[in-house]
Amino acid sequence: MKKQLSNLIKIAAIAIAMVAATAIPALAQRGVAVNPNIQIAKVTEVQVAPYLGSGNGGGNCPQGASYSAMITVDGPCTVKFAWITDKNPNPPASSYTSIKFDKAGSKPYYYYFSATNDHPTVSGWVGVKITAPNQMESNHVNYSLSCTPTNTVQVNPNIKIKP
Repeated sequence: MKKQLSNLIKIAAIAIAMVAATAIPALAQRGVAVNPNIQIAKVTEVQVAPYLGSGNGGGNCPQGASYSAMITVDGPCTVKFAWITDKNPNPPASSYTSIKFDKAGSKPYYYYFSATNDHPTVSGWVGVKITAPNQMESNHVNYSLSCTPTNTVQVNPNIKIKP
């Protein structure tokens, strides 16, 4: 049993070496500098929070709410992400955007939405889904907005229209 396991480990090591042996020269031919000591940067944290006192709305429509996503990386990379909600937890590829990091650190990104005359009450959660350079999903922050519709036509049942 030990010999079989040892053989499997040797086969796996050979397979990895073969992939590296073909991938590194292929990348080099394309002009990509390949340094096996370079660690690929990744997103280490993403946190979503209310921004600028986003509240529960109230008052006349529209009423809005803002949220910030603080994205943290451990080195230079481009982060591909999208805002998600309870109504759209898996947005289409066209919804994703990118933000470039030249070095390790954090950057904010903002999201705004509102309750409107057409939709005077909205509630749910908001978050961020990251797909590159690694996959990660932020915390989900609950929201609830409501407003009083304005500029609406009031119907008076006492008015009669004569033909």
